Amino acid sequence: FINGNRCGEVRWPGGEVDITDFVRPGHETRLRLLVVATPNEAQVPDLFAGRVTTHAFQGWHWACGLTGEVFLQSRPKGARLADVFVQPSVRRRELRLSVELANISQAGSVAFTARLVNAHGQTERVFRASVAVRPAQTQTVSLAWRWVNHHLWEVGQPPLYTLFLHGQGAGMDDEVALSFGFREFWIEGKRFFLNGKELRLRPACLPDEWTDYAGVWEYINGVIDGLMQAGFNIGEQWPWDDRQRGRINFRHLWAAAADRKGFLLMGALPSMAPFLFTPNWDKEGKDAWAQSILAELKRLRNHPSIVLWATTPNVFGMPQDQ
Repeated sequence: FINGNRCGEVRWPGGEVDITDFVRPGHETRLRLLVVATPNEAQVPDLFAGRVTTHAFQGWHWACGLTGEVFLQSRPKGARLADVFVQPSVRRRELRLSVELANISQAGSVAFTARLVNAHGQTERVFRASVAVRPAQTQTVSLAWRWVNHHLWEVGQPPLYTLFLHGQGAGMDDEVALSFGFREFWIEGKRFFLNGKELRLRPACLPDEWTDYAGVWEYINGVIDGLMQAGFNIGEQWPWDDRQRGRINFRHLWAAAADRKGFLLMGALPSMAPFLFTPNWDKEGKDAWAQSILAELKRLRNHPSIVLWATTPNVFGMPQDQ
C-alpha cells in the first residue's frame, strides 16, 4: 500500500510490485505491507478480506510472515539492462558476457563499456563494444574480449572482481554492477578441473536447510571456516523444496560468503517433487518448474564458488538418485 492505495501483491515464494505510478518525486510517501501468513494458499483471499480462518500446520513450516529480504529499488522506466551472465574462460583467455536487454523500443546500436575493478578498488581493465539491437520486450546480446593478465579465483585464494557494465544507445542509458571471480571449472570423464588443474573434491553437506538461523552471517562464516579447517573444499546446499510455504532460503548469502573464502559449492535448484507424482506434472507444471529453475539460475549463477548444481534429492529413495 502506498499512501493507503493498494499497489499489488506478492505471492509465495517471492516477487516484485511496481509502485512507480503511486509515488511523486519530492513528496513524502508512506509504504505499508500487509503480511498474510498461512500454510494453505487457498486461505489467502479470506485473510486479505479480513475473514477469520483456522490454520492447520502440517509438515515443516519454519517461519511465518516475512521470511526473506525486502528491498526498495529504482531502475530505468524504459529500456534497461535486465540481466548479465559472466562467463570467464581460462582456456580461451576470454571474458564473455551474456547480456539481457529489456524494453528496447527502437532499432539502433548500443555502446557497451565494461570496467573491471579488482579487490583493491583499482580499475584493472576497460573493454568496449557496440552491438546492434532491435525493438523487443527482451533480447540477449553476447559480448566477448580477450583477457590474459587476470587474477584467477582459486580454492583458498579467491580474488574477486566487480564488473561495472554501462550500456547506452537505442533509447537506453543504464549501468549495472556485480561481483564475480575469474575461474573456469570443467569435467573430463570422472576428473574435475579448476583453472586447468585437476581438483579432488572433498564434499560436506551444508546445514542451511535445517536451521532457522541460516541467514545469520556469523553462523554462515563459522560453518564454512570450520569445514575448510577440517579439510573439506566443497559444500552441498541440499536442494530441498524451497517453494514450500514457510521455508527460508538464504542460499545467496552462503554463496557470497563462499566466494570471499574460496570455498566451492554445489548449488541447489528448485525441486521437481511438488510436480512429479501429481496431476500437476503436465505441460503447465513443467513450464512452471522450468521458469523457477531459470529464475534461481539467474540469481546465483555469477557466484564463482558454485561449480555444480543439484536438484530433487531422494525422490526415489535409493542411492542412484543422489
